[in-house]
Amino acid sequence: MDNGDDATVLTASEEGIFGLQEVVADFDVAELQRLREVARAVRTVEQPGVRSAIALAGSAAQSKFQLFPGDCDLFERVHLQAPTREAALKLLAATMVQTVANVFPHPTLQFSEIKLGLHPADAQRGDTLFRKGEPISWALADLDARALTVQNADGDAIRLDLGGQENPGFVKLDWIHADAFRDRIVWVSKVIDATWEAPDGTVTPLDGIVDSFYQEVYLEDETRPFVEQLIDKVTPSGLGQYVGQLEKEVRKYSSPGHENYGKVAKRLYNIYRITNKQDQVLRLRELFDEPAARLYQVQAVIYAMQPVLGGVRLDADVVKGQLEGVQDILRDCYTGPDVDELVALVGDLPDMEAEARRAAMDRLAETTTRAMSEYFKTELERDPVMAAYITSLAPTPE
Repeated sequence: MDNGDDATVLTASEEGIFGLQEVVADFDVAELQRLREVARAVRTVEQPGVRSAIALAGSAAQSKFQLFPGDCDLFERVHLQAPTREAALKLLAATMVQTVANVFPHPTLQFSEIKLGLHPADAQRGDTLFRKGEPISWALADLDARALTVQNADGDAIRLDLGGQENPGFVKLDWIHADAFRDRIVWVSKVIDATWEAPDGTVTPLDGIVDSFYQEVYLEDETRPFVEQLIDKVTPSGLGQYVGQLEKEVRKYSSPGHENYGKVAKRLYNIYRITNKQDQVLRLRELFDEPAARLYQVQAVIYAMQPVLGGVRLDADVVKGQLEGVQDILRDCYTGPDVDELVALVGDLPDMEAEARRAAMDRLAETTTRAMSEYFKTELERDPVMAAYITSLAPTPE
């Protein structure tokens, strides 16, 4: 496949969004105002030494193509001016805490966690094991303390300070959003790509890599000069590297034990769209228009509901409407013989004890994800070009 590097050229629309032309063309502006409201609620507040630009990413940025997104993915470029790299990392952590604090009173957003830093060694916290290099997850109490404690392999307590790691790793903030307009409960995830500008003007990505610009729809036109300046200062990864990363994910999600052909189809769409393979682009759009594609929503919705059920943080009517919406998806789109049983299981979730609820949610998520994956696998295998491409990416037998 031709995946040579191309220059990054951003295009603006009449609605004040901007990004690569192919990406902007995939976005339906019908819900732009509501998406902007969510983005503005969770964006990094600019202050001396901190600039930012927030965008939609993933399925949220492809609303003409992916009619049934599972969540709301946001992407933010945060540029930090600081005397040292260590100071920039601490400033990044402080801005994230400030964002959580600003969002905390919001009536439709419930905080879940942030990810910042990497575990320096194998460790354990409670019953959860962490491998060296895995992202560190911070709950609300951890943010308040600005530190958390884990145990190393010898059982010794190790304190991890917020913003004290050498590598920020995969930086992300998660909330659960009660969308009253649609009676939906959805994840709102904001991934941050942070860059540090030293006193001499040198710009360095804090995690070592500047993410490419091939998926973002930026929502605030006034931030375009900043984004273009950042492109000029730091060359993002090229098209070849972007396609290569997507190919690794196609290989992963088509491998036994990790199969999720819905994710395969999404990655293929991004590859074909950016490399101008229009026949495959149109075919994939057709696949995502079919009812079975709606099952993609169920897993994300079910797990978003887990911390919401039994609480009073978010609007009860929206929670009830979302449960009824999942039941409708099952009735309309799931063809398994246990459909009536699954519909009833969704209705019983609010009254279950925590352990039984988790087991029921796992069953719902696994069953619908398997059905969705089988649908996409069957359809992808019917297309000789896409089937051959997936086969070419499979690991070589030893």
